[in-house]
Amino acid sequence: MESKDEAGEERNVLRTLKCPKSGKLILHIKYSKTDGTFSRFLTEFEEQELIGSGGYGSVSLCKNKLDGREYAVKKIAKIPVVFQRGAIEGEAADIEAEVDDELYEFGQIIREVHILAQLDHPNVVRYYSAWPECHLEGYEEKDEDYGKSQEGAEEKCGESKEGPCLYIQMSYCPKALESELDRLRSNPVLAIQVITQIIEGVAYIHGKEIVHLDLARDNILLDKDDTVRIGDFGIAKYIGERSPKIGGGKVLYLAPEVIAEEDKEEKGEFIASTKADMFSLGIIFYEVLVEMKTDMERCETLKKLRGGNMETVVDRMETGDNMKQLLKRLLDKNPESRPEASYVKDAFVPPIITELIGGI
Repeated sequence: MESKDEAGEERNVLRTLKCPKSGKLILHIKYSKTDGTFSRFLTEFEEQELIGSGGYGSVSLCKNKLDGREYAVKKIAKIPVVFQRGAIEGEAADIEAEVDDELYEFGQIIREVHILAQLDHPNVVRYYSAWPECHLEGYEEKDEDYGKSQEGAEEKCGESKEGPCLYIQMSYCPKALESELDRLRSNPVLAIQVITQIIEGVAYIHGKEIVHLDLARDNILLDKDDTVRIGDFGIAKYIGERSPKIGGGKVLYLAPEVIAEEDKEEKGEFIASTKADMFSLGIIFYEVLVEMKTDMERCETLKKLRGGNMETVVDRMETGDNMKQLLKRLLDKNPESRPEASYVKDAFVPPIITELIGGI
């Protein structure tokens, strides 16, 4: 099937690939004769549902048409024109050198791709691929066997009518920690297993000289077997990197030293350190272990953990002394007093597990 532009020239072409034995449709390939592009997303994936969306774009659950497996595909819309064609090249630092704000923001997105590509661990979301796509302007699908599903895909996560976009293909995890807290609190053994896996994942990330900076209960994912997968490296930095302090967002999880003061015009800077992630883990572990019945109670309790009443709040927990000691170390306002993830894994986890087994 071909469509023509106003000048009557061939513009967009649809090609189909069928099984030689059964005749069953395997793939549809879209491309433009005028610029040689085609949509890899629409060719290879069938979108199942929208998982989440935000200012960056959206994440969808997608089924690969060839291998039949489910993946999470993140789409970042409105990428700069310089990335409309070809492979993603260059380090984020090269992009950040540009004065243009749009290029700087996209540099942060490219950084996420580069960081994901370095990570290969059972407790980190797996990265498969990333690719930019161009806008196929004026495309109209009229294939009777395929038009409806293809049209729907375009409206959800397919080619953007607003310009080029970037796709990131990752492993799919059906659950986030925030939706599983009640189940974990009722099962102490599973709760400690999850905490241990989080520590192992963070220790691995830090071993790659990467600081996550956005560890929170909605970025800690679980697969169908309850294996932890740490995701969303959108604001991750390399250890020692200077960055503007962070304003807004998940302030309840952020270490005090990385938060911008609201009453000051200049945000100031911080140097990325693994100790910032360790503070976030203290908040997360408390949430895993302690029930807070309302959002207001949760907000007030976590504020106390961040403030001068931290030790009092921790001492009231119905848990062993080793876990209390760990939380006090993690939530210390002095970054230098917080232990590294590798130390927590070796020095704290074994006695905590022993303590738990003894209490069952």
